[in-house]
Amino acid sequence: MSYIEVKNVFKSFDGRPVLKNINMCIEKGEFATLLGSSGCGKTTLLRCLIGLEKIDSGEIYIDKKNMAGVPPGNRGIGMIFQQYCLFPTMTVYNNISFGLRMQKLPKEQTDKKVKHVLEMLGLKGHENKYPYQLSGGEQQRVSIGRSVVMEPKVLFLDEPFSAIDAKMRKELQIYLKEIHTELNMTSVFVTHDQEEAMRMSDRIYLFHDGILEQSGSPKDIYAYPKTAYVAGFIGSYNIFDSEDFNSIFKSGFAQNGKIAVRPEAFRVSGEYPSNIDENFIVKSRISSVMLQGNIVRYSINTGSLKISADRIFSLNEDLKVGEEVFLSVKKKDVIFFG
Repeated sequence: MSYIEVKNVFKSFDGRPVLKNINMCIEKGEFATLLGSSGCGKTTLLRCLIGLEKIDSGEIYIDKKNMAGVPPGNRGIGMIFQQYCLFPTMTVYNNISFGLRMQKLPKEQTDKKVKHVLEMLGLKGHENKYPYQLSGGEQQRVSIGRSVVMEPKVLFLDEPFSAIDAKMRKELQIYLKEIHTELNMTSVFVTHDQEEAMRMSDRIYLFHDGILEQSGSPKDIYAYPKTAYVAGFIGSYNIFDSEDFNSIFKSGFAQNGKIAVRPEAFRVSGEYPSNIDENFIVKSRISSVMLQGNIVRYSINTGSLKISADRIFSLNEDLKVGEEVFLSVKKKDVIFFG
């Protein structure tokens, strides 16, 4: 049995199904992410795992123990939410040590555990500060510290970085993943951010309209989407009706379905491709050029459709808006959903 096991979990609100017979397994030590758009069921499932919501039917196991009727405080778990929920009249040290003091842990052991967490989270020197003296990112680190110092069986996190600016968010992601690894925790993380999920997860569980659409490693989810929805949600795939694709590329590749191609799978060139492996080629025109960090995204007008194509930025970039180009893609990089 896996460390966390969800069996046929069904949950509804006012007669509306929110979780439709979910089955999933999370292994011990895994960093698992529940990913999906708003209303897909991911946060409801998290709340069911924590014990804040009662399931209509099915079973939830944590460390082989059935969680039916077990209150959140007896599940041996840690919880981190969007709101920091720090005690405003307590210092950083006292906020982090609160749970240990409630357990009446000897002061020497408490000091040792808190100092270790302060070091891990880069909060050394802040122990005597109050929450109002900290930035939002520092407050969230204190919130993380308060949970991990208790050494929970599982750490549950509900979009903990959503209210933090992009730079600090990336720093906190690194802190959290390092702590997860160092303490060998099992972590369940909820987010709607695809990049965050790809960056942090050992395994992603992608939800859509109350069902588990696909699960797998970030690489598997990105490179081998099983449905058009997954392809559209992860990685900005170009999605075509097969008839449109065949019309653009003058092919008979596949019929009566959807076709997906990653933007980086397309090659954009001012010259006709010489590589015989590039099976699908069309003459087209650049309608926009957008620099996205180290990636240049071209919007290519094929006449009937616009296609996104990416390539690594170069200072010698010479393709411009309005220029005629050849757009090509290898057959092996074209995914068909029947």
